[in-house]
Amino acid sequence: MKNEILYQGTFLWTGIDYLGESNNGWPRKALESGMLDTAGFKTPSFHMYKTLWNNQPHIHITSQVEDKSLYKVDGQQVVEKKEGKWAERVWLWQDVNRHWNYKEGGSVIVEVLSNCDRVELFQNESSLGIQSLSESPDHELKWAVNFTAGQLVAKGLDGCDASDKVTTAKNASQFAISIDKSTLDVNPHHVAHIEIQLTDENNIAVHHQEIQLQFDVSTNVQLLGLDSGNSRTIDKYQNTKVITSEGRALGIVRVNDNKPAWITISGQGLTSKTVWLNNG
Repeated sequence: MKNEILYQGTFLWTGIDYLGESNNGWPRKALESGMLDTAGFKTPSFHMYKTLWNNQPHIHITSQVEDKSLYKVDGQQVVEKKEGKWAERVWLWQDVNRHWNYKEGGSVIVEVLSNCDRVELFQNESSLGIQSLSESPDHELKWAVNFTAGQLVAKGLDGCDASDKVTTAKNASQFAISIDKSTLDVNPHHVAHIEIQLTDENNIAVHHQEIQLQFDVSTNVQLLGLDSGNSRTIDKYQNTKVITSEGRALGIVRVNDNKPAWITISGQGLTSKTVWLNNG
């Protein structure tokens, strides 16, 4: 469509994963067809559309072991296991990972989404070669990599100033907190979003391990809901516990007075943290 001048746009179904359609996958509660999951976290589809419809240089790395990948190694190339299937995939994205934690020496297919014409991939600073969009009709750049712990980096070439990296993480021992508001009014429509990302002792994001988080709040805080974006969990949103997905979780809160309010988050093996609202 991008190359057809007669088309002026596209209708996307859907922008966000939506509840109520399991597509014969119960207990799946939502269809994973959006650019954002149910928690508002970006999916690979988001990065594909960004590389297609945004001129800002962009690169995004995902990967999967060859046995579970849609692709295989054929000589010196990475090819589809079922030739031409990419053109038929219109609903769901393939199963890929954002982490870089695999069995040492295992065969891993690395998939890179980018709007850079050429991208070079590095494993622990050693080049794994260059791939070009002109040779990738599905707009995905692919490498076969024998996994070694460390860091994988993709860099745009020819003046396309973009890069992305994934790093091997240890098990989670802590987490990072991001909150979009530190002050809330007493208003049913005024809420704060609290995002959690598991990290290891070196502050590297942990995407390969899941932990149940506990949210405790002061009496003047209403915990409206918890989510991880995982459509295959059927836990209630109005809960005090949530299991992370790709090491992430989201909490939404509001307050019922203007006094200082707190939210404490904890999990087994993690250092607990407290965030404050309306605290001066």
